[in-house]
Amino acid sequence: MNGDNRPNLLHLHAQQEWHQPAFILGNKAGLLALRNTIDTAIQQGSSHALTMTRDGEKFDLYVLMDDTDWQSESWRKAAVPYTEDAAVEQREEAVWPWDRKDLLGSNPTFFS
Repeated sequence: MNGDNRPNLLHLHAQQEWHQPAFILGNKAGLLALRNTIDTAIQQGSSHALTMTRDGEKFDLYVLMDDTDWQSESWRKAAVPYTEDAAVEQREEAVWPWDRKDLLGSNPTFFS
């Protein structure tokens, strides 16, 4: 919530497959929370904000910064975010963002 009691509404819609658009839909409070979370991640390496979808379901949004070269091992191993069966990540060695303890720290809230 922000100062005027409006919830931080944010919907994140991933790419379904290669070259398709991704969408972020939010109210002003949600988009400001996202911006502040991104700004903090740029300064500190990671950040998170409590947001919610329009049905009232709250979720923690984590923003992680991996500023290594795009051809580095961490980016080569990064799981792709696609959702369609034809493009969904299938590599067993792929590393998902929630497994990036090097960026998340040792005790993010969703591990408890």
